[in-house]
Amino acid sequence: MQVTTRNLDSTEVSAPAHGGPGVHSCRGVFVVDGAFAHLINFGPFSFKNVERAELREIWTGLIGSLSGLQSEKVRFRVRINPWLWCSDYDLISPWEVRGGMPRSASFNGEYLQLLTEFVGIASEGGVQVEVVLFDGEAFIPGRKGTGYFRNPFNPRFGGLLGPSPRPSFFQVSAPTNFEVRDDIDSDWPNMSLHLQLIQHGWVNAFVKAAGGFANVQWMLYQNLDGVDPVRIAFIEHFIEFLRVVDPLDRAISCTTRTPGPADSALYRTFGIDTVQSSVAQDGFGVNMEIADGLHELREFGKPVVLESATSGWDIRNAWLAVIGGGSPTFPFGPELTDPVFLAFVKTLKDIGTRLLSSRARIWDDAQPDSQTIWRSGGDQVIGYTLRNTTQTGEPCGIRIKPGKWLGRFVNVRTGDSQDLSVTSNGVASIEMDYQVSEAAFYLIRSRE
Repeated sequence: MQVTTRNLDSTEVSAPAHGGPGVHSCRGVFVVDGAFAHLINFGPFSFKNVERAELREIWTGLIGSLSGLQSEKVRFRVRINPWLWCSDYDLISPWEVRGGMPRSASFNGEYLQLLTEFVGIASEGGVQVEVVLFDGEAFIPGRKGTGYFRNPFNPRFGGLLGPSPRPSFFQVSAPTNFEVRDDIDSDWPNMSLHLQLIQHGWVNAFVKAAGGFANVQWMLYQNLDGVDPVRIAFIEHFIEFLRVVDPLDRAISCTTRTPGPADSALYRTFGIDTVQSSVAQDGFGVNMEIADGLHELREFGKPVVLESATSGWDIRNAWLAVIGGGSPTFPFGPELTDPVFLAFVKTLKDIGTRLLSSRARIWDDAQPDSQTIWRSGGDQVIGYTLRNTTQTGEPCGIRIKPGKWLGRFVNVRTGDSQDLSVTSNGVASIEMDYQVSEAAFYLIRSRE
């Protein structure tokens, strides 16, 4: 058996967590309401422009379902992205719209009030909420654009950006200026300072809407299209601005399109609390490489979140995110009653959080007709095996401590599971039905 391994120290997450209500981090692991937890993310979404009673009914059903599935060790977070209005005509605008034209410096009070209500409902259900403050997708012009045509910063609406909107949006003309002004919806002689003050007003409006709810975190910039000194200066400015206007000092994150060494300046930025990135379309996002890629991102000492790159959802990515020591993101979304999703959640409840240690082991074994990858830490293992069903192959072998191990296999296509019992002399053989092409498994060493 050809086995490779990385990061061989297997220190477990076992010490008491810390931090008050909301989301924090300790040793690269999410702490939710004071306890280490797997944080499963959903979204992004925004508020549909339907009857408000119907909208609140949707919220209540969603939060109730998520709350009912939670445990202390498995928590849920939903992401609200007001910028989705730029590309979805069925949503409520977060800006005032006058004569069909959205106003970048005038914010829709009803939207902000709805956000306050939603956060309150989520708080009662113990569900976390991540609010997107800026979204790169809304600033892409041309045929590949997903929202700039309707973006209020577009010059066609009197906005302050030019034909190349993203570079100018990141310019911070007064880095030490953290003012919040009441007169931003008027003409200013200094356009660059005016743009910065509009950005200040926008962020401050959402901080006020979040009120004193500790279950809110900030996605400062979603889909950051590269990391350079100008963008880092923008991020650092608004981290400091949030410290000025947000008395709760809530957690802050950014997402990049594809992870890589060039993004390390962002991941190391003081005040960025998590490492979040999308599945790349080549290399990083191919099968087992997701787990390896996330594991490498753990070196920054912060919790790692795997973003969803498509409108669909792939349960494989969720399993591999956890094996890599990270947290998965589901777009809305999997049905919360889907047996495949429920089997995933149940597994995380069973294994707890010890395997989230940044120093847990990752192993993989590649055979002609199969590939297996697993994460081990202390007396627990979680893994994933991909089989070529045209060959019966041999049982997959995993290197684990000697002893008796108990756990379960989960068919990732159906959610069906079966008990698993193996005895290891240093290497354990795990047998599975050769007709099952993909399965996840977990093992816990017996104390008997």
